[in-house]
Amino acid sequence: MKITSAEEAVAAYLDAYQQGNAPSVDSYIKQYPQFAQQLAQMLPLACNLQNLSPAPAVPANAQLDDYQLLHKIGAGGMGTVYEANQISLNRKVAVKLLSRALIGDDFQRRQFENEARIIARLHHPNIVKVLSVKCTAQQCYYAMELVDGQGLNQCRVDSIRKLAQLGLQAARAMAYAHSCQVMHRDIKPANILLDSQGQVHISDFGIACVLQDPAALSGPVDPKSGTVRYMAPERLEKGENTYSCDIYALGVTLYELAAQQPFVKGKTYQEMARQIRQGQTPRCASGEADFDAIVNKCIRFHPQERYASMEELAQDLQRFLNYKPVRAAQTGPLKRYRLWCKRSPAAAFFSGLTAVCAVGLVLSLVVGFIRTQAALTLARRNAAVADESISNVFNYIYTQVPSAAGSTLLEQLMPYYQEISSQRQTDPQKLAAANRAIGQSAMRAGNYALAEKAFRQVAAQTKAPQDRNDWAQALEKTGQPDKAQALRKEISQQYANAPDPAQRYQAVLALQALHTPEAQEMAFDLLKNLLQEDPTNTGYLYSYALLLGGNPRYFLTKRIPGITPNAVLLLKDLADKNPHNPEYGLALIQLMTRKLTLPRPMNGPDENDINLTLELAERMLGHFPNTPQVATSCVALWQAYRRHLLRQGEQAKARKETEHLLGMLELLFYGPQTPDEVKEALLQLQQERLALFQRDGRTESAQELQHKIALELKYYTPKSSVPPQPGALNNSKAGRLAPKPAPLAAAFGVL
Repeated sequence: MKITSAEEAVAAYLDAYQQGNAPSVDSYIKQYPQFAQQLAQMLPLACNLQNLSPAPAVPANAQLDDYQLLHKIGAGGMGTVYEANQISLNRKVAVKLLSRALIGDDFQRRQFENEARIIARLHHPNIVKVLSVKCTAQQCYYAMELVDGQGLNQCRVDSIRKLAQLGLQAARAMAYAHSCQVMHRDIKPANILLDSQGQVHISDFGIACVLQDPAALSGPVDPKSGTVRYMAPERLEKGENTYSCDIYALGVTLYELAAQQPFVKGKTYQEMARQIRQGQTPRCASGEADFDAIVNKCIRFHPQERYASMEELAQDLQRFLNYKPVRAAQTGPLKRYRLWCKRSPAAAFFSGLTAVCAVGLVLSLVVGFIRTQAALTLARRNAAVADESISNVFNYIYTQVPSAAGSTLLEQLMPYYQEISSQRQTDPQKLAAANRAIGQSAMRAGNYALAEKAFRQVAAQTKAPQDRNDWAQALEKTGQPDKAQALRKEISQQYANAPDPAQRYQAVLALQALHTPEAQEMAFDLLKNLLQEDPTNTGYLYSYALLLGGNPRYFLTKRIPGITPNAVLLLKDLADKNPHNPEYGLALIQLMTRKLTLPRPMNGPDENDINLTLELAERMLGHFPNTPQVATSCVALWQAYRRHLLRQGEQAKARKETEHLLGMLELLFYGPQTPDEVKEALLQLQQERLALFQRDGRTESAQELQHKIALELKYYTPKSSVPPQPGALNNSKAGRLAPKPAPLAAAFGVL
C-alpha cells in the first residue's frame, strides 16, 4: 500500500504492530523521511494511546543492579529484551526491561509484574525460567534464562515428524501451565524458542493470565490482547478466554510451520479478524494424514470440537510419533495394520516371514521334488534377510531411550536369532554382540537380572576384559559382590601390564571398582601412563575424574601433567561435550550429592560447583525424562541441596528449592518409567505439607491437598508394598511412605 500522508504511516505502523511485525520507531521513521518530523511527534503519542510503546533507549553496557546489559535481542509491546551478564555468577542471562513510557502507568507496571510472577510459578524444562524480578518507580525488569537459539518463525523444520516432536514438547509444557491455571494467550512461532539441542522453550507470557475457572479471567486484562492471526474465533467475536484458545493458537502455529505460509493472508487487523470470525480459514494438508487430522482438530471453529485439553493434544501427538492410531482421525483395519508394522517391525517381519514360508511350503508340495533346490535357495535367502533384520532391531532398540520393555523385547528375540544363526553358521562374535546389546540396554533400564544373564553369556563367548568388567558390574547390581570382586581381581592381575592400551584401561576400571587404597593407587599409576600417551581420551579422563571424586585429598597431591585435578570441571566438560550420553552427567550429580551430605560449610568455588551441577541436572531431566537413574539421581541432588541450605540457615533459599522440587516431582510423577523412589519423594513431600496445613488450621488447603494425594496414589503401585490409602497417610502401615522428621518440614515452616 502506498503511503501518502503521515496519518496513513501511523495507521500502517499500528497494523504492523498488531500483526507482530513492527520495526523500531527510529527505523520506521527513516523509511518515510518526507514525514519524519510529523512521525517523530505522532508515533509515540499513538503508541501510548494504544498501550504500545517503542523500545526504550538503553546505552550499551548499562548496568541494572547485578546485570550488565550487553545488547538488544528483541522488543515487544511492553518493553525490550537484552542479553546481559549476571555479574555475581558470571553467566549470560536475558533481561526484559519495561518501557520508560509505561513505568508511570500503574496498570502497565502491574501487567509487567504479573508476567514475571506467572512465569516464576512455572517450573518446566520447556518453559523459560525467571531468575529475579525488580519493579520500582524508576525501573521495572526481570531476569530469565538465556536460551541459545531462535524462535520457530526463524527456523525451517525439515520433516513433519520433527515438527510433531517440537509440537509435543510445546503441548506438554502448555498442559503443565494449564494445570497451574495459567493461560498463555499469545502462542505463536516467535514465542516458541528452539535451542541448539533441539529443545523447545515457551516464552513471552506478557499477556498471560490466571484462570480461576475455565471461562473467567482474574484481574482487569484486555480479553482481545494478543496477535490476531493466532486468536481463536471466540476471542475475537466474544472476548472469551479459555484454555481452548491456547490449543487453537498452537494448532495455527503447527499449520504455519508445516505449510511454510501464514494461516490467514490479510494485510490488516480487520481483514484477518474477519476471515477468522467467519471461519474462512484453510485446512492443514501436509501429506501426513494423521498429523493433518491433529492440527485440523486444534483449529476447529467451535471450541467444543477441539481437544478437550492440552494434555489430550499431547497424547495424540505422542500416538502419531509412536505409529499408533490418533483419536483425531478414523482408522480402518488396513491403516491400523500399516501403523502396527511401523510400530513393531520385528513382529511384523516374523509374521510376514511366516506367511512367506507357508506359501513356499505349499508351492514346494505342488511342484514336487524337482524344485527342491529352488525352495532351499529361497529358504537360505529368507534366513539371511531374517538375520539382517533382527540385527537391525537389536541396533535400533539399543540406540533408543532405555526402557524395560525394550530390553525384554531383545531377550525374547534372542532365541530366534540363535536359531537362525546356527542354521547359517554365523560368526559367534555376532551372537556375542547381540547379547551385549541386551545386557547394555537392560543395564540402562535398571533390569539388572537380565543384564547379568546377558553379560555372563558374552563373557563366556569372548573372554574379553571389557565384557568381564560389564559382567562384574551386573553381578554387583544383583547382590553378588563377592563374585564381582573376585572377577575384577582376575582382570586387574591379567591386564595391568598388557601391551594393548585398551586392555590396560580395562584393568584400570576393574581396580577402580575394588575400592581399596592399594587398588586406587595402582589405578592412578596406570591412568597416569595412559593419559600421557593419549591426554584427550574421554574414557581415561572420566576414570581420572572418578578417582579424584572418590578420594580428592589423596590424589590432589599426585598430579598428572596437563590435566586439571578437579573432578567437577572434568565431569562437567565431558557432559557438555557428550550431551547424548548421561553417564558423565550422572557421575557429576552423584559426586555433588555426596559433597552436599558432608556437614561442612561451602566456600565460593563450592557454591559455583553446586550451581553448575544443578543447571546440568535440569538439562538432563529435559533430555532423559524417561531414564529412571537420571530422575532418581536429580531428585536426590535437590534433596541434598535443600538439607545443606537448612544446615546453613538459609531458610529463604530452602523454601525456593522446596517449591522447585515439588514442581519437578509433580512433572515426573506420571512418567511411564518414573521409579518408585521419585514417586515416594513426592508423596513424602505432600504428607509434610499436609501435616503443616493441619497444624496451622488451614482446613481448606488441607482438604484440597488430601484430594490431590488421593489422585496421585491412584497412579502409584510400588513393586514391594501395597500403596497406602489417602486417609491413612500417617498410619504405620504406609511402609516406606510413613512420614518421618526431615529438613523438609523446616523448609515448609518458613512458607
